[in-house]
Amino acid sequence: MLAGDLLLTGTEQILGVRQKDGGLVFTYPARRVVLSPDTVYLLTGKECIAYRRKRWTDIVTGIQSLKLQVRNQRRRVNSLREQVRRNKSLAKRLQNEIQLLNRLQADFKTAEAELKNSARWRRPCTLTDSLILAGKTLFAGGPGRVVAFDAESGRTVWTGEVEGTARGLAVSDAKLFVSTDTGSIYCFGSQEGGRTVTIEPEKV
Repeated sequence: MLAGDLLLTGTEQILGVRQKDGGLVFTYPARRVVLSPDTVYLLTGKECIAYRRKRWTDIVTGIQSLKLQVRNQRRRVNSLREQVRRNKSLAKRLQNEIQLLNRLQADFKTAEAELKNSARWRRPCTLTDSLILAGKTLFAGGPGRVVAFDAESGRTVWTGEVEGTARGLAVSDAKLFVSTDTGSIYCFGSQEGGRTVTIEPEKV
């Protein structure tokens, strides 16, 4: 999935990779992601979250950079601590490096708080197996059910039950098609009183 000059991929976590050279720009703890022109929608296993797309990309890129800086600075401090045991004249330098580490850690916490507070909306959701955006409705699927959220507000607008886990979702002609790991395909529609049609796999 493309987001500007980044490729978003991954299943256990979302990776942001530069198209031009394949370099890793950031990682984000989510299982599924879909994009609209201005919004990114994510399933984390605990929540369904919507962010302004550019804002989210900028913040998580900054967090990844700070994470690396903190890691490298911690190594530098640990190395200096070993050197100070042999050379006390390095104590002042160690103090300065510790102060820099503390500043970087504070910046990292600030960036994480900024990310949390910048969400357009967030809703509790444990589903992680499928996610699609159809018009102004976001559909998430998982074990035993599919949930529809209003893409603008995050309000839950519909819930459907299935047997098995909803692995695949598709929308066509105002109908939602759900394929599950049992081999069954469900069709949820607004016509005919919202009747659900289920196609069972053939038994051999």
